[in-house]
Amino acid sequence: SIMEEQLNMMRRGRQFKQLMNKKMDGIIREYDVKRVEIEILRFLAMSGERNTAADIHRYLDLNKGQISKTLEHLCTMHYLESMPDKKDRRYMHYILSEEAKELVRRINAIWDDMHQQIMSGIQAEDRAIFNKVLKHAMANMERMIDEASV
Repeated sequence: SIMEEQLNMMRRGRQFKQLMNKKMDGIIREYDVKRVEIEILRFLAMSGERNTAADIHRYLDLNKGQISKTLEHLCTMHYLESMPDKKDRRYMHYILSEEAKELVRRINAIWDDMHQQIMSGIQAEDRAIFNKVLKHAMANMERMIDEASV
């Protein structure tokens, strides 16, 4: 059925992860970073002021322990600098270092190329419909999660 097909499409998120692992393989080896570190660096490069561990947790949906260990490792590797919040010193803000800029530029170039290839041959109006439907489906799932945890 069409509905079954749609659910299977959503489950294929792992195909995207496999593709990303393959495309990022050179970066992973050259810079000695993990896929999760690539995702965090990419997020921080575009997150602006939303750059705390809690922001990363909301965006990437990883457990907090894994996030703090990964952030610590990225700081040790000098890809991130941590700065305490001016108002509340318990919160740390994570900022890309100069050393990370080239790495992030390369990550984004691979990401953009991958995105272009995935969307190749799909018309702009179809992309708009796809995005609208996907947002709606995600909102429905979010609502279902909220209702289930009441």
